[in-house]
Amino acid sequence: MIRKTARMNGRHDRIVDFIGAKGEASVQELANEFNVSLMTVRRDLMLLEQAGRVTRTHGGAILSRPGVVAFSFLERGERCAAEKQAIAGVIAAMIKPGSTVALDSGTTTLEVAKAMAGIEGATVLTSSLAIAAELYTREGLETVLLGGAARKGSPDLTGWLTEENLKRFHVDFAVVGADGVTREGAYTTAVDLARICQSVLASGTTSILAVDHSKIGRPSFSRFAELNAFDHIVTDTAVPAASRRWLKAAAKNVIYAKVK
Repeated sequence: MIRKTARMNGRHDRIVDFIGAKGEASVQELANEFNVSLMTVRRDLMLLEQAGRVTRTHGGAILSRPGVVAFSFLERGERCAAEKQAIAGVIAAMIKPGSTVALDSGTTTLEVAKAMAGIEGATVLTSSLAIAAELYTREGLETVLLGGAARKGSPDLTGWLTEENLKRFHVDFAVVGADGVTREGAYTTAVDLARICQSVLASGTTSILAVDHSKIGRPSFSRFAELNAFDHIVTDTAVPAASRRWLKAAAKNVIYAKVK
């Protein structure tokens, strides 16, 4: 079956955000929220369903499975967005034209990819489908997408194939994010992600941890590296003084990016 391409508008994005925040929304709720007729809402939901973003229900709609994944990833990206952009700017300034860079999956490394747009001749190696999509049309940048299994609930690749492929490469800069950082090390939410992070780090001459202040001082499920394994830890100026003290003691170099 060939899916028709639906013409989207700004209201459609807001409808998806509204449904994502509530879990489900009725046609009447949407009509009230966006001050449009019931007929307009039904037409909007039909177009959004054709685009694969929602699934219509009796009297309303929920996010489709791809829509849930996209909404979750975008929602994570919006947390501490200004801080992530500042961190990305600092890291991009370290990368010279012609450099090779490995980026793991995550919303902070996605911002690093965006910040690299003007670096002529750089090559980016990544397991992130979101990063590959972001860089696909960028002139002057080459993107190498690692193979692997698509991870459920997130737009990235993982598994033994990704790990084996990473062993074939050496890069100038290896940049990873984290879901938690304590004085014992950097953590992520799953064992398979921890192995990918370790493989990314092993591929690089210079290793960088990109992590905003909200992750500092709390662990996550799986530790993938001690803090002294990174040449640079780039975070933001909202890190509290107490955390700065143990970061200074445990890490080689900590850089605090200032939000503009």
